[in-house]
Amino acid sequence: MIPDILLNNNKPVNWEQQPTRSEDPILPGSTSHKSQHKTFTAEHKNYQQKFIDFSYRIFRFIRTGKFTIKEKNHPGSIRLEAMLSGQITQQVPEGEQWTLRAGEYKINDQPDLIALFKKDSACSYFMAHYSRELLDKLGIPHLVQATAGPKPLTEEMKSLIHKILRHPYKDPIRQLHYDNCVQELLLLHLTHQEKPLPERLTDEDIIAIYSADHLLQRDLLWPGDQYTLAKQAGISERKLKMGFKQLFDMAVFERLTWHRMQYAQWLLRSSDRSIEEIAFEVGYSTRNSFITAFRQHFNTTPRKWRHK
Repeated sequence: MIPDILLNNNKPVNWEQQPTRSEDPILPGSTSHKSQHKTFTAEHKNYQQKFIDFSYRIFRFIRTGKFTIKEKNHPGSIRLEAMLSGQITQQVPEGEQWTLRAGEYKINDQPDLIALFKKDSACSYFMAHYSRELLDKLGIPHLVQATAGPKPLTEEMKSLIHKILRHPYKDPIRQLHYDNCVQELLLLHLTHQEKPLPERLTDEDIIAIYSADHLLQRDLLWPGDQYTLAKQAGISERKLKMGFKQLFDMAVFERLTWHRMQYAQWLLRSSDRSIEEIAFEVGYSTRNSFITAFRQHFNTTPRKWRHK
């Protein structure tokens, strides 16, 4: 569902539908809309099914300001909002306020949210709406409540969101994939055991680290220049290295390889693409270099793994 965005004078901002791209790498099969204003620009990708509606949004803020986001919630429904990069401060009309940062999520049931943002900032986030009908069908409406504040995304949740946003499927398999993934995301929330975030990193550092990780996920062809990655994320190279070790227990290049292997494993399982095609898709310049990396990661070759 596309939200209504109201400016301070209650004037709505218009959304313009974009041409559908069958091979769109982010959220395949979704409809795409854009909105432009002198204060901000917004992109919204949406995929809707009978009981579940989910979207991927990007906001770029040109000036400091605020607007009201009116989510089209149905009575009894809830939504999961996961921040992938940047941050945004949200406030309900009654006055309660919180900041959702990269690597965090929140369960929300408020239909109206006031978004507060800073000049020259940006954020991207994933959102899933769960209808009351689905919660009743699963027998869990009493278990899913709005969270008091943001919670850290687990590695399993981040990996699952990545699989929702990037996959090779077409309908009707795509519908089944989305349905299973979004329900599994809700299960991970219900079984979530919160862990404290590392103490040696500031909130700004953590946001930057998760932003850098999101950049790696979006561009598996990243050439390995840590200085450029740190600069794009707005953090020093030293803190980039330290942060990846603290948050992911991996060096930056190890983390990139992990993302590549996760996507490669997914393509091997779910598509009939050749090993060479998959190698190029996940960021390797040759078939042999991909096979070597895959063997080091999984202790087997891509071909054997596919047919096991």
